[in-house]
Amino acid sequence: MLGTALIAAFLAGGWFLVTAWPLQLIAAIRQKDSPAHGIIIGLLHIWRFISDHPLAIGGLTGLFIGDFATGIKVGALIQLVFFGVFIVGAAVPPRPMVATIMAVIFASKLGVEHGAVLGMAVPIAVFSLMLFLSNISIMSFFYERFARQAAKTGNLKKLELWHAILQPINITLINAIPAFLGVYFGVPLVGKVLNAIPAWLSGGFGTMQGILPVAGFALLVYTMNPGPMILLFAAGYAIGTVTQLTPMATALVVIALVFFYMKTRGGQNSLEPAMVAAGEGVSKIPLSFGDRISLAWRNFTWYYNASFEVLGGWGFAYQLVPFLRRYKTDEERAEAMTRNIAFWNTNVYAGGVIPGMVAAMEAQRAENNEAIDGNAIQALKVATMGPVAGIGDSLYHATLVPIILAIGTNMVLDGNSFGWFFSVFGLIALFAASVYYLVGLGYNLGVDALNRMRGVVDTVAEGAKYVGLILVGTMVANLVKVNLGITYTTGEQVINLQEILDSIMPGLPALGLFFLAYWLLRKGVKPIWLIIGLMVIAILGTHFGVLLS
Repeated sequence: MLGTALIAAFLAGGWFLVTAWPLQLIAAIRQKDSPAHGIIIGLLHIWRFISDHPLAIGGLTGLFIGDFATGIKVGALIQLVFFGVFIVGAAVPPRPMVATIMAVIFASKLGVEHGAVLGMAVPIAVFSLMLFLSNISIMSFFYERFARQAAKTGNLKKLELWHAILQPINITLINAIPAFLGVYFGVPLVGKVLNAIPAWLSGGFGTMQGILPVAGFALLVYTMNPGPMILLFAAGYAIGTVTQLTPMATALVVIALVFFYMKTRGGQNSLEPAMVAAGEGVSKIPLSFGDRISLAWRNFTWYYNASFEVLGGWGFAYQLVPFLRRYKTDEERAEAMTRNIAFWNTNVYAGGVIPGMVAAMEAQRAENNEAIDGNAIQALKVATMGPVAGIGDSLYHATLVPIILAIGTNMVLDGNSFGWFFSVFGLIALFAASVYYLVGLGYNLGVDALNRMRGVVDTVAEGAKYVGLILVGTMVANLVKVNLGITYTTGEQVINLQEILDSIMPGLPALGLFFLAYWLLRKGVKPIWLIIGLMVIAILGTHFGVLLS
């Protein structure tokens, strides 16, 4: 069991200690990094973000322990619960990565029903969140001790080196240690607990597999803020109940229809004017390929050393280090560093456009101190982080990422393991292309970037929202299973409530449960309480015969 526990620790963050971390330390010590260096670090950091999704980390865990089938199946089941769970603003949700690793190992080594380990994933994810929040509190001390002190003296090397040194606390220690201890001591313990579970509770776990995805889908739709467009979700549900299209085929049909609607709406292509405008304007100081790569990979490190008072402020300054080096005096660097370690919080992927703009402004100010006012740079950050967060959260977290994961998850649950590869490599391409493009766009367009690209982003976000609502509807139809066991006998006739409802519309109980969950979220019920409530409904409903597993 020691070997398996070490694998769990490695997957939960230990890999960072032997890959990205040494490369970042080298860059900090040498005060430069090559494009090849940066590309490797960037891809490793992208995996760090992707591994937060249960489908991705579940499949990789299965590969490492020699049970890929169990890994992707358990990962897909947990992914259904956590579809709509992501960071919005300063709100941090339960973190399912360690929970998924442990669930896959428990399911594979103990041979238990997947529903049983699914029930364990939720409390472990909440525990991971508690550790993460504790780390943010502790990091406030290091921020004051190293980042702020380095900024006061204009010591860029100290700011960069300590930011790199401390990253394993967030990435490795708070994840790898609990994963190791949970697997090493937990497998024997969990085996004894599961063997003692009565049959009625085991049946409840089976029912739970079909019901718990309601929480993830309801939260996902809630974050989309669909308004009257909730009808698109209902249309997607109807499509899912009457067609046999594969997830990929459904996605392609829906995307084609939405694109046709967006293309012909108002008699013109609404993308064209914005795209022409976005081709104008060039920064005075060219952006080299190496600097663009550096901006891109550092973009993923904003929140590794997050603290409550500035959130990603230290990481933002860390990203700009190659450009702040252009200042000629310690006083100028101190001013720029102090300006850039201030409060920072926005969407990681869409937010890449802002450091691109700031880098261009800092480069111009370093060249000519009178060219741009330092207060204007800070004002730009403050004015743009909120709008970009709103655009990015809706475009990435609530639409593009769930669509990619939904297609892959559905394929996996249908028995097609290619779904895991589709989702993992699809997310890699999405994150890498987005950040690389946006940091360059921000730099080249300077302070006008956000206004110039808003038309394109808003149009794409709107279309993605339509696609997402329809696809989520089809996913609920295919993956949420609510089978009623309620019957009524009159004479020799047995009336089955499930059959009556199916004659009206197949899957009607699942649709009703979804809208109940959606309504509760709109009334302010916390997602964690919704998940717990659904678990209780599944277990008690099965026990009393109201639900069938």
